[in-house]
Amino acid sequence: MERRQFLKKTGAGLAASVAAAATHPVLAQAGYPNKPIKLIIPWPAGGNTPDLIGRIAAQGISEQLNVPVIVDNKPGANGNIGSEFVAKSAPDGYTLLLNTSALILSPALYANPGYDPIRDFAPVTLVYTTPAVYAFAPSVPGDTIQEVMEYGRKNPGKIAYGSGGNGNITHLAAQLLFDRCGVKALHVPYKSGNQAINDIIAGQIHAYTGTAAQMIPFMKDKRIKVLGVASMKRLPSLPDVPTIHESVAPNFDVGFWGGLVAPAKTPPAVVSRLQSALGNYFGSAAGRARLDAQGGIIPIPTSSEEYGAYLKSELARWSGVIRQAGIKPE
Repeated sequence: MERRQFLKKTGAGLAASVAAAATHPVLAQAGYPNKPIKLIIPWPAGGNTPDLIGRIAAQGISEQLNVPVIVDNKPGANGNIGSEFVAKSAPDGYTLLLNTSALILSPALYANPGYDPIRDFAPVTLVYTTPAVYAFAPSVPGDTIQEVMEYGRKNPGKIAYGSGGNGNITHLAAQLLFDRCGVKALHVPYKSGNQAINDIIAGQIHAYTGTAAQMIPFMKDKRIKVLGVASMKRLPSLPDVPTIHESVAPNFDVGFWGGLVAPAKTPPAVVSRLQSALGNYFGSAAGRARLDAQGGIIPIPTSSEEYGAYLKSELARWSGVIRQAGIKPE
């Protein structure tokens, strides 16, 4: 199922799935939760989208279930360290993972990531999605994405683009656009996206693909120029930035996303309660307002079954992209 079809389908069915989960008698499982819940975020604290959204999700779970939710950042190895930690944790609902697409990218990028993204986790819900945003240094010739892509075609290897790591979604989303537009660009991997953005500002590299939340502060003071958004419709937070779809590549739809998973064999009643908690929170005015403040972040909680299907479809999609790009496992 294509990404936008899935998101449209799950958005339409969200209210019904949340209501059903909230009233299901299986949720009466005695005692859960009766102590603090730990939410693992497998990325560094501060500034990056998964950390920001993870902390919002933690607050939502805490408010809905009336227990503390402790955020624990366990970065490293493109998210593998934190993901493996949760995969090997007790399946009791007290250790959870705020995962990104790295969860399903790592099996194609690492010979031994330490976990299986389907077998070792119980999907809870997709939490958010946000389209890829394409930013360039002011020094790059061209004031539109069409002009920059034309420059890239005529000057192979002259555009150096940064990413949060080899095979990271920030790498793949950029590579997809350059491939679609026939541009040969130079990939420069970093340990984090923030480092790449700093080097665009310093003039060391020319491009980075991230989220609107990351880019807007630097766009406002003209330290970078944002020229394209990889969604079918323009973002309300970037109304003057055209979509890639309308400008250089029809039907180009690439996004960043995150969800909640628990260790495999977590009781279905616990999974349902967690799913209901986040669905209710992001369906509330307070939850939506907190995400809106980040710019371009779309809450889209799903049922656990829908999220499981989404993980499998994204695993198939991006494994194919990685093979085609010739990226080898480490």
